Order: sequence, then C-alpha cells, then structure tokens
Amino acid sequence: MTKMEVQAAALQLPVEERTLLAHSLLESVEAEVASTPLTAEQRGEIVQRLQAFHANPERVLTWEEVEAELWPGA
Repeated sequence: MTKMEVQAAALQLPVEERTLLAHSLLESVEAEVASTPLTAEQRGEIVQRLQAFHANPERVLTWEEVEAELWPGA
C-alpha cells in the first residue's frame, strides 16, 4: 500500500478512529524523537540560547508577544 493509499484509507475512518490513529502516530514519533541524540550543532545552539537568556533574562518574550510580531492584527 502506498503512502497516498494509506492516507486515503485513514481519512475514510470515523472521527473517533482517526483520532485514535493520530494519537498513536504522534506517540510513535514522540518516542522516536525522545530516543534520538542531539547533534553537536544542536547542543551548541541550546548552550548559546541558554547563555543569551542568562545574560539578558528580561528580553524573554511571551507567546502572545511573539504571536503579535509574527501575525500582526490576527
């Protein structure tokens, strides 16, 4: 079965079954991501962001502020 056939079949399921399927798929992705080690580049980025935060904690934005910047007038 191709990816498109699987998707088409899944979309034919009742809402409750699609919800269970979606939940199951998300759990499988979460488990895989959680077990994947970070690269040196990713670790470096985290360290850099933490250092920037500790140097200027007052520069932290709330989600509402970020959202307003990304989507003004939304």
